[in-house]
Amino acid sequence: VFVYNKNILLISPKKYLAMDGIYREMRWFVPWSKHGEIEDFYLPSIASKVAGQVSVPIGDAILVTRDTSIAAETCEELWTPNSSHIMLGLAGVEIFSNGSGSHHEHRKLHVRV
Repeated sequence: VFVYNKNILLISPKKYLAMDGIYREMRWFVPWSKHGEIEDFYLPSIASKVAGQVSVPIGDAILVTRDTSIAAETCEELWTPNSSHIMLGLAGVEIFSNGSGSHHEHRKLHVRV
C-alpha cells in the first residue's frame, strides 16, 4: 500500500502466492490476475474517514512522479521465474518496493537461488 500525506495512492495486491515449505497462502487468498489493470477498491468506513477517500486504485500499476517511478512486488514475487520487477524495470520503474515477510533461516541461500 502506497500512502502519502494520509492519502492512499495505490494498493498493489500480490500477484503470486507462496505455496511451499510452511506457506499455504492459497488457502485464504487469491492472487491478482489482472496484469496491467487497476480498478476501484472501496475502503472500509474507518479507513475512509482517516484517509478522506471513499475508494482507492488497486491493481498492477506504476506510480510516476516528476523525478522517478515507483512500483511494488510482494515477497514471493521476488522468487518466481517471471518476477514482477523484470517487466516493471523494462517499463521504466526505478524504485521497487518489496514487502517481504519471509522467515530467515541461516545458510538457506542454496534453496532460494
